[in-house]
Amino acid sequence: MPTIAADQVQAIAASALRNAGATDQEVQVVASHLVAANLAGHDSHGVMRIIQYAEMIRTGQIIPGARPRIEQDTPVAASLDASHVFGHVVAADAMQQAINKARNSSVGIVTVNKSPHNGRLGTFGEMAAAENMVGLLFLSAGGGGRFVAPFGGLGRRLSTNPMAMGAPSGGDFPILLDISTCIVPEGKVRHYHQSGKPVPEGWIMDGDGNLTTDPGKLYESIGACLQPLGGNLAGHKGYGLSFMVEVLAGALSGGGCARDLPDDHEVGHCLLMLAIDVAQFTTLELFTSQVSTMVDYIKTCPPAPGFREVLVPGEFEHRNRQERLAHGITIPDPVWKDLEALAAER
Repeated sequence: MPTIAADQVQAIAASALRNAGATDQEVQVVASHLVAANLAGHDSHGVMRIIQYAEMIRTGQIIPGARPRIEQDTPVAASLDASHVFGHVVAADAMQQAINKARNSSVGIVTVNKSPHNGRLGTFGEMAAAENMVGLLFLSAGGGGRFVAPFGGLGRRLSTNPMAMGAPSGGDFPILLDISTCIVPEGKVRHYHQSGKPVPEGWIMDGDGNLTTDPGKLYESIGACLQPLGGNLAGHKGYGLSFMVEVLAGALSGGGCARDLPDDHEVGHCLLMLAIDVAQFTTLELFTSQVSTMVDYIKTCPPAPGFREVLVPGEFEHRNRQERLAHGITIPDPVWKDLEALAAER
């Protein structure tokens, strides 16, 4: 697999998106978002997605140049219909609206429905933290994207339903939790599949309920499914979180929850985004002092066998970003070849 400098990946991504039909503004937002995901170590939400987005443009699921429609708007809250806008664009706009409302009202809350793929959710938590706010984000697929079995079940009923939380730390990087409520995001399985590697055992069940390390099973067999966060041991916790994300993002946005749908039913991602202005509840200095004290305390914990140290939320992304900015981003060969081909089109 080639290892490419970040600025070169950015240039190829921009050319590929432009040739797919994205506007200049969309190219800037989406390419930057995808490369930032690669830099953070989340390759499943990086430039490998561009070929998927190009196909979504071709089929009308993404309409370049479209604008989201405001359904409701108050000083504290807003609801948006994505209207086939690039998911990254509408999500960034929604988080910025939440941040602006929080500045005036202490808290800002924005929902989005019918959105295409939004990329890495943690990026928007980092947006809030950069504005000295706490960001809370929940995302469901509006009844689509069902890859996950409920705890105790065998069959696809839920989406991967991620959540993210970001907060300022006063340190070199924000505190950031960015997780799916299943055992692993579908995009990571896709990354293993494109890289020709088996997935770790415990991620995927085949149609008979047997664990498999073949990532292709998830795409070749409708009966195969991902397990909820916690797997066979504590999957009731991930399942419960996933269920509530459906309620918070799907039902509250009006986009809908997991349900039986015909194949041709139009669905899209649903988002709930909250921004909380730290300064409206305590001083920023006190907040970051308390957070940094906890970070220092956690970091003094002796590592368990098999570990070198304890990391705090957001540290993984920070270290990957430093490493990959210095040494480049490794891209699977099929992904890089597809990107180069799309970028070379005229």
